[in-house]
Amino acid sequence: SGVNWMRRKSSAIASATADLRIRYPGIESAEVVNYLVTAYCPAVAAERKLSEAQKKAAVDGFAAQVMRQVY
Repeated sequence: SGVNWMRRKSSAIASATADLRIRYPGIESAEVVNYLVTAYCPAVAAERKLSEAQKKAAVDGFAAQVMRQVY
């Protein structure tokens, strides 16, 4: 369901954030956000069924979720 998918996504963001902070002590929050959003972009770009507007909305939504969790 959508709720479970969002929980898994939130958990994956938290896990990746923790991993980055362990690997790179002192990493700035902005760098964490940039890293995660940059890593997400190719996955969205590969979604052929999405229009460019939908792809932009997906990346924007992901970036907003990452920022809420990181900051």
